[in-house]
Amino acid sequence: MMNQGASAVGNKKRTVKHLIRKLYFVTTNRNKFREVQEILKPFGIRITHKNQDLLEIQSRNIDLVAQVKARDAYSRFMMNPVLVDDSGVFIDAFSGFPGVNSAYAYKTIGLDGFIRLMKGVRDRRAVFVTSVAFKPDSTHDFVFRGEVHGAIAKRLVGTRWGYDPIFIPKGHSKTYAEMGAVGKNAISHRKKAFEAFARFFNEHYCQRFK
Repeated sequence: MMNQGASAVGNKKRTVKHLIRKLYFVTTNRNKFREVQEILKPFGIRITHKNQDLLEIQSRNIDLVAQVKARDAYSRFMMNPVLVDDSGVFIDAFSGFPGVNSAYAYKTIGLDGFIRLMKGVRDRRAVFVTSVAFKPDSTHDFVFRGEVHGAIAKRLVGTRWGYDPIFIPKGHSKTYAEMGAVGKNAISHRKKAFEAFARFFNEHYCQRFK
């Protein structure tokens, strides 16, 4: 498992703020875009949604998966600055499965499948991880990671998207889904990763809006 909290990886030694007029957030998940939009709003960072499937390498390293996706997105969108994320649920009892394969597992067996798989499993500990990759130009890559420890619920609770109805963050009695958007965004793995990105972005970059 990875260390708890949020961290940033990359060469971040810059002395002059660089202007970025438009920042593309590339994802096929509209719900994810809205969630990230709300997280970045207090930092004054605007993102533009690009709905595009990206190259996903087979790797257990979630940071590397996000980094490769960002490089693919950068090449697809005419060398404009891009932001992507890769998220996964790492379940202790399954040696970290589904991890980087969370999106595929969600599509194939669904949340009901996970509940069935974990029937009778006493160790329900899990970590929800987001790795955010920011590629502002052709020579730099920056990766920011956030994670929240918690447990897998014994049944689906709530109606939000993704793994929210089965993940209960540590120290809480409700799933992400039960918390709603505001409650989840106050503590989530995605919040930690994107806030780490936002602090770095505002220190080294600036946006100018028309």
